[in-house]
This record gives sequence, C-alpha cells and structure tokens, in this order.
Amino acid sequence: MLKYYPGGSAYENWGDGSLYTRPASGTSVLSLSNGSLIFSGGGLTHPWTNAITLGSNNKVTAPSQIKLSLNINTSSGLFKGQALSEMGRVLSFQGVVLEKANIGVGYFLNNGECGQVYLGAP
Repeated sequence: MLKYYPGGSAYENWGDGSLYTRPASGTSVLSLSNGSLIFSGGGLTHPWTNAITLGSNNKVTAPSQIKLSLNINTSSGLFKGQALSEMGRVLSFQGVVLEKANIGVGYFLNNGECGQVYLGAP
C-alpha cells in the first residue's frame, strides 16, 4: 500500500480533474489501443517508457519482456498496478483516468521520493 511522505513537500501543488462516466460494456475508458505508460521522477535516473495495449475490455497488456500489471476500475476510473523498473525494483503505482484529456495520471513512491505516472498516447 502506498503511504504519505512524512516529511511533507516544499513545492507548490495544483490539481486538475474532470467528471468520469463509466464506459459502456465493451468500450475502452481511453480512446487509444496502443499507448505508453511512462514513469518519471521519484528517484529514477531518467524517464522510463513502457509500450502497452489497451483492449476494449479495458485489459492492459505489455510485451512479454516487460514485467507490468495494470488494472483499471471502470466503475471509478481509478487504476493501479506494479512494474519492474529497469533498476530491478518493483514500483507500485496508482492514478486516475481523465476522460476529457484522454489520459491517465498518477504517482508512485520510490526510496522516499514521489514520481509521476502517465498513461496515454505514445
């Protein structure tokens, strides 16, 4: 389970959002079939991009050499998963789908730092 960073943050934060409407059965939450899942910040030495495929059943798959699990809750628009980083560390992540922007955004924690997750077009 992800936890809050006890030392807080010295940065100004902002938020963005949109109304989420559950898609009809057999319809993807995002209008893309081939996309990217990108991890950045959070102590990573450089952004790390993973090619993914999003099926009409909202199942995410990745090439077999990429160790990645990503589950999208179509009722809420929330997603979560785990990925094996290039450094060999398992990163747990979570986020939310922003339908109007046709992306998913979220975060992961790594060695006491917080990083960003982007799900969308390559």
